[in-house]
Amino acid sequence: MKKLYNLIINPEKVIRAEELITLKGGYDGGCWCVCIAGETTYSISSPDRDCGPLCYWVYGTTSGYCMD
Repeated sequence: MKKLYNLIINPEKVIRAEELITLKGGYDGGCWCVCIAGETTYSISSPDRDCGPLCYWVYGTTSGYCMD
């Protein structure tokens, strides 16, 4: 086990890249929202492909689009 300050990482429980790829979509029909706030972009997972309200709620901007 590796220790990073008070955080202990168990390598047996670390998720593999293949598992991350299968989890990428989250819920059926979801997408990754790219939220644009000025010159900065943020991304967040959206279960229902409705990026406007989600970007506003999390980042305070209504500019966003789905990235599949």
